[in-house]
Amino acid sequence: MKQKGKILEMEEQISHSVKRLSVKFIFEVPSMEKISVTGLSSGITVSRVESSSLFLKTLSGNITLFELKGRELNLKNTSGDLYLKDIRFPEKISITTVSGDIKISDMKTGYLSLKTTSGDVKGEILEIKDAHFTTVSGDFCFRKTRADSAVFRSTSGDISGEDCTFTRFSGSSVSGDATFRGSRIDEKSFSSVSGDFEVSLLKSNNQPKEDAKA
Repeated sequence: MKQKGKILEMEEQISHSVKRLSVKFIFEVPSMEKISVTGLSSGITVSRVESSSLFLKTLSGNITLFELKGRELNLKNTSGDLYLKDIRFPEKISITTVSGDIKISDMKTGYLSLKTTSGDVKGEILEIKDAHFTTVSGDFCFRKTRADSAVFRSTSGDISGEDCTFTRFSGSSVSGDATFRGSRIDEKSFSSVSGDFEVSLLKSNNQPKEDAKA
């Protein structure tokens, strides 16, 4: 373990060793302006931390976050999964993964960017002002999600929602579908070569009724 100024480095191998070690590090930190963690196949868990700017990056390890507060959150992963719960970053949250899946519960932010290649996304109890969802073949599924503006871009991936409220929704896809059940979308547009767009609202007796198809 080496420290250079504000940077703490941990070796994955010890001297004269040809094998990797399985080591678990636990750090307790006070409220900080900026926290940055980078790993290769490392699993990263961060809980009950307040940081203005939090950046986490790993190649194949899972990232688990819960009870976090700050201004900006940036997560990058290749094949590991990401789990987030009770997240409050009012300015910006950016999450990027290739094949890893993303699961989010109870999140509030002003700007949310979710980008995957083939990874799936499941989110519930999300409150967002401006949301941007981008994927090639991953499926996005949301429950109890509110957004002033939501933009979805996909090649073959689908997006679905239940009990969602969007002031504006804009989507485009080659063959992916967009389906929302028991949801309200005030302004909506969806363009696709072969994909379908369907929105159903809830009647007063909580039974779904047809609103729009494309």
